[in-house]
Amino acid sequence: MTKLTFLIVYGLLSLSTIPMYSYAQKVDVFTENFPPFQTYQDNRLDGIATQKVKKILQNANLQPEFYIVPWARAFNSAKKTKNTLVFSMQRSPEREQYFHWLEVVTKIENGFVSLKKRNIKLNSLDEAKHYLTAVALDSYPYEYLISQGFSEDKNLLVVSSRETQLNLFLSGKVDFVFLDLYHMKERLLSRNLPPTIIEHALKLPEWTKELYLAINKDSDPELVNKLKSAVKKHTSP
Repeated sequence: MTKLTFLIVYGLLSLSTIPMYSYAQKVDVFTENFPPFQTYQDNRLDGIATQKVKKILQNANLQPEFYIVPWARAFNSAKKTKNTLVFSMQRSPEREQYFHWLEVVTKIENGFVSLKKRNIKLNSLDEAKHYLTAVALDSYPYEYLISQGFSEDKNLLVVSSRETQLNLFLSGKVDFVFLDLYHMKERLLSRNLPPTIIEHALKLPEWTKELYLAINKDSDPELVNKLKSAVKKHTSP
């Protein structure tokens, strides 16, 4: 039995291995710690989306090496390197050309999240431009808000990690984060904070997005087809 290696490069975390697959082609898979969709605890990568991804890779007889890193690194590693996968990623026109979009692994309800004690209510996206919102570099919220007329020198604070984003939010140094409320509540619980301290100041139906497992567009066709077949097997009744 070979071993599935989880190489954690989020800071200086250590390398650990667990047995799972045997006699399988190795592939690099990038993701981020994004509970409850991807979680890393007690040397185990888990979560709603992770379970689905693992099943697809197992069906494809692939041996994944998971890299849990800040989102910008996960996204750019898969974008630039053939035969490299990434999840969970929101699909957008800006990203379309760089990936084969293999399967929806979950969905999220984006919105402007605020602290309840701030008592900020928004009626439109334009109203949010009068406040400061923290977004992670190269994330979908960053791309989307830039496309809607937000700017880094005025109403966006761009950070390299979601931990920094959360710290700024909780300290009141920014007014909003543009994220899924369920995800934010999970982050609060991980810090022993009550999830009731936050709320959506504005959430629109069009901000609900599917999250995908994707692979670099220049990947070997044989590998891509193997994954597509595994997806069909996973989704068939």
